[in-house]
Amino acid sequence: MSQAWPPWLWAYNTLLAGGLPLWMGYLTWQTVRLPRLRVGWRERWGRLPPAVEALAGRPRLIWFHAVSVGEVKAAAPVVREVLQRLPQAPILLSTVTATGRATALQELKGLEGLFFLPWDLPFVVASVVGRLRPALLVTVETEWWPNLLHWARSRGAQVALINGRVSDRSFARWRLPLLRPLARSLLETYHLLCVQTDQDAQRLVALGADPKKVKVLGNTKADTLRLSLIAPEEAVALAEMLGITPPDPVLVAGSTGPGEEAILLEAFLRIRQIFPTARLIVVPRQIDRAQEILALARARNLPALLRTELPQRQIYSLYERPVIVVNTTGELARLYSLATMAFVGRSLVPMGGSNLLEALVYGCPVLMGPHMENFAEMAQFARENQLAFVVRNASDIVKQFQYWCCQERERLALGRRAREFLLSRQGAARRTAEELLQLLPA
Repeated sequence: MSQAWPPWLWAYNTLLAGGLPLWMGYLTWQTVRLPRLRVGWRERWGRLPPAVEALAGRPRLIWFHAVSVGEVKAAAPVVREVLQRLPQAPILLSTVTATGRATALQELKGLEGLFFLPWDLPFVVASVVGRLRPALLVTVETEWWPNLLHWARSRGAQVALINGRVSDRSFARWRLPLLRPLARSLLETYHLLCVQTDQDAQRLVALGADPKKVKVLGNTKADTLRLSLIAPEEAVALAEMLGITPPDPVLVAGSTGPGEEAILLEAFLRIRQIFPTARLIVVPRQIDRAQEILALARARNLPALLRTELPQRQIYSLYERPVIVVNTTGELARLYSLATMAFVGRSLVPMGGSNLLEALVYGCPVLMGPHMENFAEMAQFARENQLAFVVRNASDIVKQFQYWCCQERERLALGRRAREFLLSRQGAARRTAEELLQLLPA
């Protein structure tokens, strides 16, 4: 295929070039301000690790790109399914965030081809794609990088999207007159579009995707979940380390976003008046916000600890510090096993919501705010089957927590329904891997 830039890519790169000085200044300032952005700096400019360069040009090389934690968790079961069928397949996985990379190291132990995605600048991407020469590029969920897609396809790679979704907000944005031609052009670069739901498929087609390329295969994240609680001894050890003694009621708030912690802490103050031994575990989406959340708790006279301060603190003192702010990665799923009730974050504020599956697997009631646009179908099903409940403020959280703490039989019945729901959702990773392997050369 010709490597000449199509008109839409000329327009995109012209805008990039015009804004490059401003972007570089902003990026430098952010890098100084946020140490996490310094990680992988060389890789972002195309200087890849030796282990990645060693795989360059290998036959049937597959490059997965997953921006952060959620996308890595969606890609991981597909990678495992591919490796079951092609054990010697050379596989690369790029991420944008350091937390995504850390999750990849946990989920895909032994995978050597990990690196940070280079900036989507034409001279950087063209060099990287030219050196790696992947047979198949796989992007996850909502990752449409114009230069990456163009250069991969122009160098002969097959291009696929897996676990694709189109939120209400994204759909409205891509339908704007200025962006709709770009959406159509980007979708035309794909050979295969695997999406989660019928609605996602309809939206991609409405944006210009070829219906023949679109496959509704389900949510691959459902295949990452164990449909049973963690081992009893592991749960006991985790509870002891956190100073939690049954029947202490526990609210685990996962993937929280700015503006939500204040509401949760206000609710927890009232919950402690009803249940004096209640505990709150807050797991922010961005762990570098942990100190900010710690300050919010202390401003409300709620003593709090960071997860990294445990287990150094003596257990007896933990009752005096009922709030734990988690500043580590990869622990949310295990922490949900301790929850009397879970809250999925980025949903009280208009940020699109978070994945319900990790909380549902442990069979506890799940609270969510009204903003679940990124997980609309899943949220609707969970709500209709009384697995999850919508809250809008601190008072709603207190009422739900108080109710479910007093309803043990109903909680057990909810747990059974949740596991049946998750069983019905499995198999997407296998179906996706089978579709991807059909794109590889013989």
